[in-house]
Amino acid sequence: MADFKIYSPTSETHITPAEGKIKLGSSNVLKIYQGSTLVWPISSGPDDSYTPIDGANFRFLAHKYSAPYFGIFDDQFNEVNTGYTFSSLPNLTTYRVGAISDNFTYMIASGNATSEIVLLSTNNGESWSSLEFSANNSDCHMSKSGQVMVIGSSNNTLEVSNDYGSNFTTHNLNNIITSGTSIILFSKISLSAGGKYILVAVLVSGNPSDENDYRYLVSTDYGATFNDVTSTVGFPNLKTNNNLVSVQDVLVSGDGKYQIYFQGSSAPEAYGYSRYSNDYGVTFSDKAYQRIDYNERGRMSNTGQYFILGTATQAYYSDDYGASTPLSTINNSGAQYLGVSNSGKYSLSIAFNTSIVKYSDDFFSTFTSISIPSSVLGNYLLVDVS
Repeated sequence: MADFKIYSPTSETHITPAEGKIKLGSSNVLKIYQGSTLVWPISSGPDDSYTPIDGANFRFLAHKYSAPYFGIFDDQFNEVNTGYTFSSLPNLTTYRVGAISDNFTYMIASGNATSEIVLLSTNNGESWSSLEFSANNSDCHMSKSGQVMVIGSSNNTLEVSNDYGSNFTTHNLNNIITSGTSIILFSKISLSAGGKYILVAVLVSGNPSDENDYRYLVSTDYGATFNDVTSTVGFPNLKTNNNLVSVQDVLVSGDGKYQIYFQGSSAPEAYGYSRYSNDYGVTFSDKAYQRIDYNERGRMSNTGQYFILGTATQAYYSDDYGASTPLSTINNSGAQYLGVSNSGKYSLSIAFNTSIVKYSDDFFSTFTSISIPSSVLGNYLLVDVS
């Protein structure tokens, strides 16, 4: 978040005014924005301040065999003229776009099933710059605003930028976990719309044999700091009959209010509930969603009312903030690729090893099947375009 300052004649410096010190006539100014980004006050309560774009049409980024190896498409797989001249990825074999912001202004590309040098575009794909670390595209994440970027690097550290990619800070989460000695892998990373909330599920090594090996780390300050909140989430710490907590997906709403940790174990019910918060992660309760091997690709709308997740062969969704259980299913679809727009109006799901996309343009009310042309391939990233 930008730091709004005004000049103070008494101190002859620029200062950040306190709340209640800026007025329009006799009324207090409550918030000041630069475009859609809140720049004052610095702290404005628990909500994430960014208001995402409400996409006017179904649009997604997908990949193709000819340079520049990616494009923006509509719901019939027609490539859309964006007005931008995309600069090519190095190649299609080793690189894919892994994360995008609203209006695809900011993009991250990296390894396709391999760890490759991460590439960043800050100008709608018209040029790419190389970052100083490597990652798989599935470990690249970005807030809808583009302000916060979180990348699980190949050495199991987090690379975090909260200034639109200008600078990255390395976070060694081994120094933050409260149990275990080191992180083996990042199970799932999710960001709120402006990036104020970052939820990270990790698998650790070095725990006693009777303790669970998943830890949950959260940032509430745009990635400046992370804290181990495992005890707050409230999964049992000890294994039961060799069953362990195995969180396979984590979702957070755009404002940070809804936070859900999806239990992927086939453990007994008393041990296998998912954990659900509707108060910004302050408290959690049990939620009896399906206990299956979710594949860490879930997506949630800005308000949290609509979300979609699943396995390679079955997609699940909610249109009521996750209140109802079990989750609803999408027939003949899976979760190899998933997307849901900021409003929840548009969504897509693609099963593993199929050439059919199931999409909805009416808030999950109906789903339409479209054959994917042989010239188009994943990743498929739903993007909100103004």
